Amino acid sequence: MDSRAKHKRQFISFPAELHETKRRFYDIAGFPCVVGAIDCTHVRIVCLDRNNAVAFINRKQFYSVNV
Repeated sequence: MDSRAKHKRQFISFPAELHETKRRFYDIAGFPCVVGAIDCTHVRIVCLDRNNAVAFINRKQFYSVNV
């Protein structure tokens, strides 16, 4: 097992009322069968891959990785 996976319960949780959560996501955005969402952030990096540099430029025009 990946050493990070053993911490999943500390950081990942599911709603108690899955049916209600699915209904609310659908009502708000029209997404069927959604029970949650993950918030991400861009971490600034030094781009070492000049061949694919454009793939690492975010909407604010700096190099980053979405985590």
